[in-house]
Amino acid sequence: MALVHEKLYQSTNLSEINFAEYIRTLGDLLFQSFGADSTKVGFSITGDEVLLPIDVAVPCGLIVSELLSNALKHAFPGGKGTIAVTLTAKDGSCAIAVHDNGVGLPPGADKGQTSTLGLQLVRALVQQIEGTLEIDGSAGAQFRITFPVSRGAHV
Repeated sequence: MALVHEKLYQSTNLSEINFAEYIRTLGDLLFQSFGADSTKVGFSITGDEVLLPIDVAVPCGLIVSELLSNALKHAFPGGKGTIAVTLTAKDGSCAIAVHDNGVGLPPGADKGQTSTLGLQLVRALVQQIEGTLEIDGSAGAQFRITFPVSRGAHV
């Protein structure tokens, strides 16, 4: 939340935030917080420089924070891997994909059968933004959130 406020104060427009820039800063802070070695765990952001309305950016920021934190905590017991975030905005909708090439998900997580607090939080926040969540645990962990953005989400 503090990071969202900081990005808003740095912006000339107080109603929306450059979400790609926000994720870059968030990723850097989380890597530092978890003591992740950036020479062993790669982090990339690709896609569109999406501008999100603040009322959508806050829950999206919490979702991405939870997914990145989970990847940094659980995906790489050997200490090596990559985390990628992809952003796209098109025709009034936005998609955020978070993928890692780590050990994968616990059994049933991709079918909604796990009750971890983190995934419950992600599901609740996705509902809040009227989005959909797709989870694939077949090769690492991949989460794709797609949601409508009626007041923005432009490049």
